[in-house]
Amino acid sequence: MHKPLILLLVPLLLISCSNSSKPHTDPFYTDKSDFDMSRVPLVKPYLVINIPPSNNWIIQTEDTDTSFCMGTIPGTKYINLVDSAIFAYSKNTIIDGQAAKEGWFVVVPQKHILRGFKTRKEYLNYLDTIKLKDPKMYRIEEVFHYFVDNDALDWKKLNRLY
Repeated sequence: MHKPLILLLVPLLLISCSNSSKPHTDPFYTDKSDFDMSRVPLVKPYLVINIPPSNNWIIQTEDTDTSFCMGTIPGTKYINLVDSAIFAYSKNTIIDGQAAKEGWFVVVPQKHILRGFKTRKEYLNYLDTIKLKDPKMYRIEEVFHYFVDNDALDWKKLNRLY
């Protein structure tokens, strides 16, 4: 009497085990843009958005926790993500609450770091002090199109491709 029950449970157990081995993907990293906004996920909860028809990409956070308010980085033109650190170059942006023609930014969410620099030299000097290398930067439009064409944005693969 127990043998038929065991024979029925074994396949069910095997099916449930095989499904649990599939990686769970957070929708934050896979949700594509919709009709009124283009988006590129960075490190949760940070992303880059653009509301068409403008060409003004803005780095912002979806986090409602005000203990670390990152603010926004408008005018983002180039970007990269390496080891959970966000690197960006922006034009017509804001640094420390003031308008700037251009700016280089480093955001390290886990360490609550957001630094903006008005010159590339200041940016490179800062990277030296925190032991980070200056990564190759990608045009945000290229990153967006890569994201749209793939299931998710794989920064390591992107860094190998280009």
